[in-house]
Amino acid sequence: MYQNDQYLIAAIKTRDRNAFKYLYQNYTGPIKHFVKINGGQDVDTEEIEQNVIVLLYEKIASGNFVLHEGTKLSTYMFAVGKNMWYKKEWKDTYSHGRRKYC
Repeated sequence: MYQNDQYLIAAIKTRDRNAFKYLYQNYTGPIKHFVKINGGQDVDTEEIEQNVIVLLYEKIASGNFVLHEGTKLSTYMFAVGKNMWYKKEWKDTYSHGRRKYC
């Protein structure tokens, strides 16, 4: 459908619904798998998947997204998803028993 990642990024920038559908169908599988094998539930995989796509869109729309030559969009998205999962796990693990002050 998209010749390469640059065409997909251009479509995302214009809010092309098909581009987002394509991302969900073709780019988020490894993220879901990673979260699942690291103890995540279905709700966790959906949350991380959605957050990765929202973050990607925000970066692309702001003009602050650069995909360096030789880097795949899928690799970038996986790294972001992995880091989001680790951050969520860290917060869940270390925030128990602590008081939250407002």
